[in-house]
Amino acid sequence: MNNKIISSFQKMIDVKSPIIYINDYDFARVDELISKVIGSKNCIEWNPATCTTNFINKSSISSESLVDFLTSKYTMELPKSAPNPEDSFLVLKEIQDFIDDAKVKTLLALMSQRKLYDRKYERTIIMVSSVLKVPREIEKYVSFLEIDLPNPAEIDLLIDQHIEVNQYDKAKFTAEDREKLMPSLKGM
Repeated sequence: MNNKIISSFQKMIDVKSPIIYINDYDFARVDELISKVIGSKNCIEWNPATCTTNFINKSSISSESLVDFLTSKYTMELPKSAPNPEDSFLVLKEIQDFIDDAKVKTLLALMSQRKLYDRKYERTIIMVSSVLKVPREIEKYVSFLEIDLPNPAEIDLLIDQHIEVNQYDKAKFTAEDREKLMPSLKGM
């Protein structure tokens, strides 16, 4: 992952951006980025498929609706026994079909305002979606993180990792083969 992207993401967290929006289709890459930046801090995910989910191991925690999830996270304080009770991250994936709901917009706005004005409330919302959709009511609370396409050096590294993981014979994979692959892999 590009150090510039990691640094930009960390800065957004450091300046207490209430909502960080990542518009990307590669959820594995985004999860890796989030994990690198937040480390062992408290992080819960909600997505339409598995609902409330453990961000680290992706196990389903409960089947509550997005509204119920946000309501509980807005009103609930972290237990003092949490590893970093002052830091909490909510990853909301693929919520574009739910974001126009009045309750969802209101809860996101309330959580954002609370993050900005209540020093004890440290919940950062990370929205991840393959579709860019932000209602006007919450636009002012959203910071956008743009993840650039990989550069040639990163693509080379990905090819090397693929060869190693799949135990291909490196001698049979020529520089010409690599050059032919490069244009196809730019969008990955």
